[in-house]
Amino acid sequence: MAKFSLKQRFLLAAIVAIPVAIFFAARSAVSWQPQLIGVQPSAKSFMKSANQLLLSPDEHKLVAWNGNNREGYEWNLLTGAKRKLQGYRGIYSQDSHWLVARSRLTKIYVYSPTGLQWQREFALNADYISVSFGRKNELIVTTNHGSRAFDPNTGQEIKLLPNSLNWVRLYRDDYVTPPLTPDKKRLKWICQNFERFDIVDAQTQQKLWSYAVSRLDGGMYFCNPRFEEDGKSLVTIENNSIVVRDSRTGKIIFSHKNNLSWPLKAWAFTKDRSAVYLLDAKGEIFRQRLR
Repeated sequence: MAKFSLKQRFLLAAIVAIPVAIFFAARSAVSWQPQLIGVQPSAKSFMKSANQLLLSPDEHKLVAWNGNNREGYEWNLLTGAKRKLQGYRGIYSQDSHWLVARSRLTKIYVYSPTGLQWQREFALNADYISVSFGRKNELIVTTNHGSRAFDPNTGQEIKLLPNSLNWVRLYRDDYVTPPLTPDKKRLKWICQNFERFDIVDAQTQQKLWSYAVSRLDGGMYFCNPRFEEDGKSLVTIENNSIVVRDSRTGKIIFSHKNNLSWPLKAWAFTKDRSAVYLLDAKGEIFRQRLR
């Protein structure tokens, strides 16, 4: 058996280790680059429309909604397949099985993994507000007339619920859900003529801080504030940056700039916030690693 000197062994180890180190360093560098998921088929209408990204609770599916066309596409992140959806501003059930979307103020679409399950048109005077899922996956539709629970399988109404939602008219002639923190007790944001967002204590009505919109385009605002689930932080999207602020003070907690086609239009964090999905003005969807 050949014997190697100490110097030869160090040289042999370096010959093996250096290419391995280069490989892993290159792979790590690539992993920090935005990864393209796909391009929305209706990408041309994205520049002047309000949009939303929605990640399913199991993080296997991602929906990109187009507010201009009131439609969207659901992307299967495991297979790359996609399907077209009607509606806008959807929500998944906690088990990620059901997806419900609304159209304008009065119509909802309920989707199962295999396709459209049922749809329902509400009375024009219902002032339709919001949809959510209950503990047993029942679909809850809330209007100013009350809340009703439906079986997501059949669309059959289960029961009428007491209306505990304190709704307000925020701007123009649209009735929308008050953008409160999830406990509906602490904070809310109010849009002021699309030029400023005031963050207000929901109990005392005291204004805590304001955010001035930095860019307008075609009447649509580029900053779309959204409270995180715990209500402690408020996320905004500002040109090509994602910014997270403390809900009560406005202090920046986290900011990440992306070298993508700006302005960014929508985002969706993973649960552990290790990555974020981003939609740019071209309708391109990327996954960006954050840590």
